[in-house]
Parts: sequence; C-alpha cells; structure tokens
Amino acid sequence: MNTDKLKEIIAKFARMDVKNLDLNADFKNDLHLDSIDLFQMVMEVEETFNIKIDNEQLLKIKTVSDAISAAQNAK
Repeated sequence: MNTDKLKEIIAKFARMDVKNLDLNADFKNDLHLDSIDLFQMVMEVEETFNIKIDNEQLLKIKTVSDAISAAQNAK
C-alpha cells in the first residue's frame, strides 16, 4: 500500500498540506472532520486502493495513524 497516497487523501479531507499532517491527530478534535467527512474519506481510500475496511475496524478509527493501520490491514 502506498502510505504517501493514503496520507494525501487524508490531508485533502483535513484541508491541509500533507507535510503538516500529524499521525497522532484526532479526526474529530484536531482535524475537525465530522462523520460525513470520515465516511467520504474512507470511501475514497477503499476505491483508490481497491480494499474494504470492515465495520469493526471503522469504529476504531480515531486518528490518522488508526486510519493508516486500518487501510493496511484491510482486504
């Protein structure tokens, strides 16, 4: 999986430069993304990498690092 491309997608939804993306940033509290933003972001990640992140993993995604781990572990 291309982690740099994944970070680019996340940065796009966070409306920031990928260079400023903190792996520990919380989507809700730090990046101010709501559930719709997160849903759309996950959909784009799944389409880009042709993967499916299962619902159990989705519920655990709170930070950028969590999203990267979920995508890397997806099938």
